[in-house]
Amino acid sequence: MSVLYESLTKIKDTKNIGKNNTFVFESFFDSYTKYESLFETVNKYPDISNSTSTNNGVQWNFQNNEDKKLALDIKNFIKKKLNYDVDISQRETWAIIYQPGGWQALHYHSVPNERISVVLNFSKKTSTSHSDGALYGIVEKEKGIELFISDYYPGKITIMDGGILHGSYPTMSERKIIVLDFLIDKIS
Repeated sequence: MSVLYESLTKIKDTKNIGKNNTFVFESFFDSYTKYESLFETVNKYPDISNSTSTNNGVQWNFQNNEDKKLALDIKNFIKKKLNYDVDISQRETWAIIYQPGGWQALHYHSVPNERISVVLNFSKKTSTSHSDGALYGIVEKEKGIELFISDYYPGKITIMDGGILHGSYPTMSERKIIVLDFLIDKIS
């Protein structure tokens, strides 16, 4: 059993641990309101949604270090949650504003155990439908696969292995998220 696996099993918010130490866990990031202003950069950078899995939404990468403080806060949050020595470095950060009907096709960010991917939610769900805009994914288990569905609310943070296949169901209202990818440099 790896150090990562042992640490993940102790996190009460862990939703799923899969084959090859892939993982998904959820929590609340109470500092999220400090970063709502990052969405003001929507017209500052080109919309790259046509070259990604984003549908009916605007997606852009942060390019001038606006995201550095958020990335540092999230990095520290992850290290505190995992409660073991892991060195991770920020790879990239992007924002998405989904319009009503917007969704994310099934995709992954890396091979397993290479990256930690983070989805930070800023929007309040406006319907009672469980699947409305929900993040979903497929976790490979030793004996098959398991689907997870993750509802959203402001401050909800989902942290997962970059190798997890995931996407989001169509949303019924505007939905804002920031996604951060970190490279796993060392686990000890």
